[in-house]
Amino acid sequence: MHRCYRYSPSVGEAFEEEYPWGIALYLELSLGRDKTAVVCRHPSYTVVKDVKRLAEEVYRAGGDEISALLTISRLLDEIEPSWRKDFEIVVRRSFLAVTVYL
Repeated sequence: MHRCYRYSPSVGEAFEEEYPWGIALYLELSLGRDKTAVVCRHPSYTVVKDVKRLAEEVYRAGGDEISALLTISRLLDEIEPSWRKDFEIVVRRSFLAVTVYL
């Protein structure tokens, strides 16, 4: 089970979620009226030590989808520069998700 944290000004909650074993890190940002950020990390491959802190930083990524994605990519560069070796990005209206694979 991946260790996750969901953050918004009204809610901050830790939870576990089942993701495929090959996912090292999953980040999700909903930019709509109910803005939330979710960060999930691999149970044993711990690139990110503090998922709560990262979820709060992802939440602060502002602007439109592309601006937020650029901010998140800079955050990932600081954490693990090799994240770009194998990743997937989904961008939709008021939503983006970044999946980093092992």
